[in-house]
Amino acid sequence: MKFFLKISSIILVGLLIERAYNYIKFKNISGVQQVQSNWKTIRLVHKKVTTTTTDASVAASLEGKKPTHKKLNRQPANSITRQGRPLVGTHLHQWADPNTPLTFINQTDPDWENHLSNHIMRFMPPETIAYFKKERSYIQIQGGKGRYMEEVVITYKRPNGVMTSFSASVDGQTGAIDHTWNKTILENREILKNELRASPSGGIYVDSNGLPYYQKIN
Repeated sequence: MKFFLKISSIILVGLLIERAYNYIKFKNISGVQQVQSNWKTIRLVHKKVTTTTTDASVAASLEGKKPTHKKLNRQPANSITRQGRPLVGTHLHQWADPNTPLTFINQTDPDWENHLSNHIMRFMPPETIAYFKKERSYIQIQGGKGRYMEEVVITYKRPNGVMTSFSASVDGQTGAIDHTWNKTILENREILKNELRASPSGGIYVDSNGLPYYQKIN
């Protein structure tokens, strides 16, 4: 009887260990898949911008390198929300009542990521690879009106291997970059400074520290 109980205990422990291992393995795989699905890869193929899901190993590497030192307009956990999006701006208390009408200056567009891809690659050499990840969706209050916005992290990999990364606020309809921050450069600044391009309507520039930023010209 004792021998039978001992064998049963060993089998039970083995089953518990196997179950725990499978659970951890599943969580790890799910975590990698989640990271992978959040990152998009942008390339120029035959002069056409293409956007695809980033490879898991590349996505994990990008996740470890993305800017983390500063957040733009982060709201407290109990922030006011509309349509599931936090409101960002000033004098938000007047919008606390969900029945208070809020006029929007733009609309949501399910293709905003494709629009963003075209903006990102607009002034880049053909061999450039870009990546971006959506961090959150929010509503910016401007002059008493709402604007659908997306917060993203963008990383460029230049043909010479130079990598730059920054956070950006993006119009939720047009995909146009409105503001950038958290500018970091992961490789040689001088190479990047000599290669970045711009146009009369706006583009990627370099500041006095050799870091990239986006600027519109009205």
